[in-house]
Amino acid sequence: MATISENSSYLLALENGSDLIPTTLSANKVQFAAALGTGFNEPAAKLPLGTVLAIEVLYNSGITAAQKDVYDGTLTPLAAQTAIVATANTWITNNNAPAA
Repeated sequence: MATISENSSYLLALENGSDLIPTTLSANKVQFAAALGTGFNEPAAKLPLGTVLAIEVLYNSGITAAQKDVYDGTLTPLAAQTAIVATANTWITNNNAPAA
C-alpha cells in the first residue's frame, strides 16, 4: 500500500476505517486529500449577454422534477426532455439580459 500511495499521482479513494488506508501518505497528499474532501467547484461560465452563471439554467430547468416523473412512470423520457428544454429556453430568455 505504501508503494501505491507514495509513488502515484493519484489519491486512493478509500472509506474511513478501512484496513487498506495507507499510513505513509506524504504531508502534501494529506493536504490535497483534505482539500478535495471539503471543496466544491461550481462551473463559472456565464450566459452570453449577462452576468448570470450558466449553471443556473440547470438549477432552474425543472430537470430534477422531470427525472422523478420519468422514474415514477408519469412522464415519458421524450416528454420530460421536451419540458426541460422548453423551461430552460424560457429561463434563458428571461435571464440572459445584457450586463448593466
